[in-house]
Amino acid sequence: ENASEITFNSCVIENYTDTRSISESNRPNRSGVPQGSKRISEFNVWDYKLSFDKEFQNSTDNHDILESHHAIGCGTCKQQGKIRCSSCRGAGDVTCSSCNGRGEKQCGNCNGRVDIKCWSCSGKGTKETGYGENKRTERCSSCSGRGSNKCTSCSNGFVTCSTCSGSGKVTCYTCHGSGEVTCYQCDGNRTMDHFFIVSASFINLSQTLYLTNPY
Repeated sequence: ENASEITFNSCVIENYTDTRSISESNRPNRSGVPQGSKRISEFNVWDYKLSFDKEFQNSTDNHDILESHHAIGCGTCKQQGKIRCSSCRGAGDVTCSSCNGRGEKQCGNCNGRVDIKCWSCSGKGTKETGYGENKRTERCSSCSGRGSNKCTSCSNGFVTCSTCSGSGKVTCYTCHGSGEVTCYQCDGNRTMDHFFIVSASFINLSQTLYLTNPY
């Protein structure tokens, strides 16, 4: 029977936290950064201006500290710019894939059988001569009745591999016979560009307040 009007008001408080950290990174020293020595403790994460991607939304930002760049020696190649080829293990050559390192391949003429079927008697060892009453069977003169002849292309069923010339090895396709390849770490520059990165995480801490009395 009795009613009173209450007005509710709400407001949203937007604020954020800025959390920062510093880390180190390396890349090939292609720009020729001079060698030096920098420590991570020399740089303060709060000395650098970073920004949001979008206002009052969670975001991250990374800042490359330009003054932190300095060259250090590449530990992978020991500042040589080259490392041992993994394909040939530094030998400069690899096993021939055509003959699997044997230096010879199965003869294509006799298929490794040494003997080939006599073409004159079709492998029978005999031939029929004459016609009618004069028809008779004689020993094949081409194979002396054996039905086969020795292969003229090989002596043991195999021939020298033409790919490796009988050595069983071919020049390494990765290093072209040098036994070395460009260092994957420094890309052949012998030194690494060492620097520090500031990373910031912006996290929005939004609060909604409901008030019965706006005053």
